[in-house]
Amino acid sequence: MSIGSFFAGIWKAVKKLFNKLDDESKKLLPVIIDVVNNAKNYNEGIAGDVLSKIIPGDLDDNIREKLKEWLPKLIKTLAATNECANAGDDNAIMQCALAKIGGSEKDVRKVFYHGLAALLLEKLGDGKFTWDDAVATVQWFYKHKDEADDDDDDK
Repeated sequence: MSIGSFFAGIWKAVKKLFNKLDDESKKLLPVIIDVVNNAKNYNEGIAGDVLSKIIPGDLDDNIREKLKEWLPKLIKTLAATNECANAGDDNAIMQCALAKIGGSEKDVRKVFYHGLAALLLEKLGDGKFTWDDAVATVQWFYKHKDEADDDDDDK
């Protein structure tokens, strides 16, 4: 078996997993990717509430509340080992952490953002995703996001 066919088989399995998801879970994945992309593009010079800047405004209230609960927890935990842990309230910690992450090397940022998306999917998915499923699903979605957007346009 070639490496190419091996990876093709993995992607086929992940796509099958994605296609088995209920509609609510399928809607959650693009939201999480948007939140993570907004975090990637967060500009520390922008004043105001960080969560309102990175959480899209047109979300279901339940998803919005879960994001408001989990994003600070996850980012604070990741920031706990550096100077951001004592930056102040959740908003100040998130501002500091996102600025630090944004200034990191590209590979470090990729690891962080990919892990953040997978962890958010696991936590917000109400038990529907194991860590392994979340990582694979996020990876598949990142690779095929344009195709998923095109499918939505066809409906």
